[in-house]
Amino acid sequence: FGKNWFVKKQISNIVEAQVELNSATTAEELAIVVDNNRSSYVTPIAMLKLGACYFADGRYDEAILTYEDFLAKFSKHTLADNAKFALATTLEVVGKFDDAIANYSLLAENGAFKQDAILGKARCMILKGDKVEGKAILDMFIADNAGKPIVVRAESLISAIDRLENPAPKSAADLSGFFATP
Repeated sequence: FGKNWFVKKQISNIVEAQVELNSATTAEELAIVVDNNRSSYVTPIAMLKLGACYFADGRYDEAILTYEDFLAKFSKHTLADNAKFALATTLEVVGKFDDAIANYSLLAENGAFKQDAILGKARCMILKGDKVEGKAILDMFIADNAGKPIVVRAESLISAIDRLENPAPKSAADLSGFFATP
Protein backbone atom coordinates (compact mmCIF):
# COMPACT_ATOMS: atom_id res chain seq x y z
CA PHE A 1 0.00 0.00 0.00
CA GLY A 2 2.65 2.56 1.02
CA LYS A 3 4.86 2.37 -2.06
CA ASN A 4 1.97 2.24 -4.54
CA TRP A 5 0.26 5.17 -2.84
CA PHE A 6 3.48 7.21 -3.01
CA VAL A 7 3.98 6.47 -6.73
CA LYS A 8 0.34 7.31 -7.50
CA LYS A 9 0.67 10.55 -5.54
CA GLN A 10 3.81 11.49 -7.49
CA ILE A 11 2.11 10.80 -10.81
CA SER A 12 -0.93 12.74 -9.69
CA ASN A 13 1.25 15.73 -8.75
CA ILE A 14 3.00 15.64 -12.14
CA VAL A 15 -0.30 15.48 -14.02
CA GLU A 16 -1.83 18.31 -11.98
CA ALA A 17 1.28 20.44 -12.41
CA GLN A 18 1.33 19.75 -16.16
CA VAL A 19 -2.33 20.77 -16.42
CA GLU A 20 -1.52 24.00 -14.54
CA LEU A 21 1.44 24.63 -16.85
CA ASN A 22 -0.57 23.99 -20.00
CA SER A 23 -3.33 26.36 -18.90
CA ALA A 24 -0.97 29.17 -17.82
CA THR A 25 -0.86 31.90 -20.47
CA THR A 26 0.46 34.92 -18.59
CA ALA A 27 3.60 35.60 -16.59
CA GLU A 28 1.53 35.81 -13.44
CA GLU A 29 -0.05 32.38 -14.05
CA LEU A 30 3.33 30.85 -14.86
CA ALA A 31 4.80 32.37 -11.69
CA ILE A 32 2.11 30.58 -9.68
CA VAL A 33 3.04 27.26 -11.32
CA VAL A 34 6.70 27.90 -10.44
CA ASP A 35 5.86 28.95 -6.89
CA ASN A 36 3.68 25.85 -6.36
CA ASN A 37 6.71 23.70 -7.29
CA ARG A 38 4.51 20.62 -7.46
CA SER A 39 6.74 18.63 -9.76
CA SER A 40 10.47 18.44 -10.34
CA TYR A 41 9.56 17.65 -13.95
CA VAL A 42 7.24 20.60 -14.58
CA THR A 43 8.83 23.37 -12.49
CA PRO A 44 11.98 23.79 -14.65
CA ILE A 45 9.89 23.95 -17.82
CA ALA A 46 7.57 26.46 -16.17
CA MET A 47 10.57 28.59 -15.20
CA LEU A 48 11.83 28.68 -18.79
CA LYS A 49 8.37 29.59 -20.06
CA LEU A 50 8.12 32.27 -17.38
CA GLY A 51 11.46 33.78 -18.43
CA ALA A 52 10.34 33.75 -22.08
CA CYS A 53 7.05 35.37 -21.13
CA TYR A 54 8.85 38.12 -19.20
CA PHE A 55 11.13 38.65 -22.22
CA ALA A 56 8.19 38.84 -24.63
CA ASP A 57 6.52 41.37 -22.31
CA GLY A 58 9.68 43.50 -22.25
CA ARG A 59 10.25 42.70 -18.57
CA TYR A 60 13.93 41.99 -19.14
CA ASP A 61 15.16 42.33 -15.56
CA GLU A 62 12.60 39.75 -14.43
CA ALA A 63 13.59 37.47 -17.32
CA ILE A 64 17.25 37.71 -16.29
CA LEU A 65 16.41 36.88 -12.66
CA THR A 66 14.25 33.94 -13.75
CA TYR A 67 16.98 32.46 -15.98
CA GLU A 68 19.61 32.98 -13.26
CA ASP A 69 17.30 31.31 -10.72
CA PHE A 70 16.77 28.39 -13.12
CA LEU A 71 20.53 27.95 -13.50
CA ALA A 72 21.09 28.17 -9.74
CA LYS A 73 18.48 25.48 -9.08
CA PHE A 74 18.80 23.30 -12.18
CA SER A 75 22.36 23.72 -13.48
CA LYS A 76 22.54 20.07 -14.56
CA HIS A 77 19.07 19.96 -16.12
CA THR A 78 18.82 18.93 -19.77
CA LEU A 79 17.37 22.37 -20.53
CA ALA A 80 20.16 24.29 -18.76
CA ASP A 81 21.72 25.33 -22.10
CA ASN A 82 18.35 26.76 -23.14
CA ALA A 83 18.36 28.90 -20.00
CA LYS A 84 21.99 29.93 -20.58
CA PHE A 85 21.24 30.99 -24.15
CA ALA A 86 18.08 32.84 -23.12
CA LEU A 87 20.05 34.60 -20.38
CA ALA A 88 22.80 35.63 -22.81
CA THR A 89 20.24 36.90 -25.32
CA THR A 90 18.41 38.90 -22.66
CA LEU A 91 21.66 40.39 -21.34
CA GLU A 92 22.48 41.41 -24.91
CA VAL A 93 19.11 43.07 -25.35
CA VAL A 94 19.54 45.20 -22.25
CA GLY A 95 23.02 46.25 -23.34
CA LYS A 96 25.00 44.23 -20.79
CA PHE A 97 27.36 43.16 -23.53
CA ASP A 98 30.27 41.98 -21.37
CA ASP A 99 27.97 39.68 -19.38
CA ALA A 100 26.32 38.46 -22.58
CA ILE A 101 29.73 37.79 -24.15
CA ALA A 102 30.78 35.77 -21.10
CA ASN A 103 27.62 33.66 -21.33
CA TYR A 104 27.84 33.24 -25.10
CA SER A 105 31.51 32.25 -24.75
CA LEU A 106 30.65 29.43 -22.35
CA LEU A 107 27.98 28.14 -24.72
CA ALA A 108 30.32 28.46 -27.69
CA GLU A 109 32.79 26.15 -25.97
CA ASN A 110 30.48 23.34 -24.93
CA GLY A 111 26.88 24.26 -25.37
CA ALA A 112 24.02 22.99 -27.45
CA PHE A 113 23.77 26.42 -29.06
CA LYS A 114 27.39 26.63 -30.18
CA GLN A 115 26.88 28.31 -33.57
CA ASP A 116 24.26 30.75 -32.32
CA ALA A 117 26.45 31.53 -29.31
CA ILE A 118 29.42 32.37 -31.53
CA LEU A 119 27.24 34.67 -33.61
CA GLY A 120 25.84 36.24 -30.43
CA LYS A 121 29.33 36.83 -29.07
CA ALA A 122 30.42 38.48 -32.32
CA ARG A 123 27.27 40.60 -32.43
CA CYS A 124 27.88 41.78 -28.84
CA MET A 125 31.49 42.63 -29.64
CA ILE A 126 30.29 44.75 -32.55
CA LEU A 127 27.50 46.37 -30.53
CA LYS A 128 29.83 47.34 -27.71
CA GLY A 129 32.11 49.01 -30.26
CA ASP A 130 34.78 46.35 -30.84
CA LYS A 131 33.99 45.88 -34.53
CA VAL A 132 37.45 44.52 -35.42
CA GLU A 133 37.22 41.68 -32.88
CA GLY A 134 33.59 41.01 -33.82
CA LYS A 135 34.48 40.78 -37.49
CA ALA A 136 37.43 38.50 -36.71
CA ILE A 137 35.07 36.12 -34.90
CA LEU A 138 32.67 36.20 -37.85
CA ASP A 139 35.47 35.62 -40.38
CA MET A 140 36.64 32.57 -38.42
CA PHE A 141 33.05 31.35 -38.11
CA ILE A 142 32.59 31.61 -41.89
CA ALA A 143 35.84 29.72 -42.52
CA ASP A 144 34.88 26.98 -40.03
CA ASN A 145 31.37 26.60 -41.48
CA ALA A 146 32.01 27.06 -45.20
CA GLY A 147 29.15 25.74 -47.30
CA LYS A 148 26.67 25.59 -44.42
CA PRO A 149 23.47 27.66 -44.49
CA ILE A 150 24.26 29.37 -41.19
CA VAL A 151 27.12 31.24 -42.89
CA VAL A 152 24.50 33.56 -44.40
CA ARG A 153 23.79 34.93 -40.93
CA ALA A 154 27.46 35.69 -40.31
CA GLU A 155 27.81 37.29 -43.72
CA SER A 156 24.76 39.48 -43.12
CA LEU A 157 26.27 40.67 -39.83
CA ILE A 158 29.52 41.54 -41.61
CA SER A 159 27.69 43.42 -44.34
CA ALA A 160 25.80 45.42 -41.70
CA ILE A 161 28.75 45.91 -39.35
CA ASP A 162 28.96 49.66 -39.84
CA ARG A 163 25.24 50.10 -39.30
CA LEU A 164 24.94 47.93 -36.17
CA GLU A 165 24.56 49.73 -32.91
CA ASN A 166 22.95 49.02 -29.58
CA PRO A 167 19.28 48.63 -30.57
CA ALA A 168 17.88 50.07 -27.30
CA PRO A 169 14.51 48.41 -27.95
CA LYS A 170 11.34 50.14 -26.88
CA SER A 171 9.41 46.88 -26.87
CA ALA A 172 9.90 43.18 -27.45
CA ALA A 173 8.40 43.57 -30.93
CA ASP A 174 11.34 45.80 -31.89
CA LEU A 175 13.66 42.82 -31.39
CA SER A 176 12.09 40.43 -33.88
CA GLY A 177 14.31 41.50 -36.78
CA PHE A 178 17.41 41.85 -34.63
CA PHE A 179 17.57 38.13 -33.83
CA ALA A 180 15.82 36.82 -36.95
CA THR A 181 17.50 34.45 -39.34
CA PRO A 182 17.34 35.21 -43.06
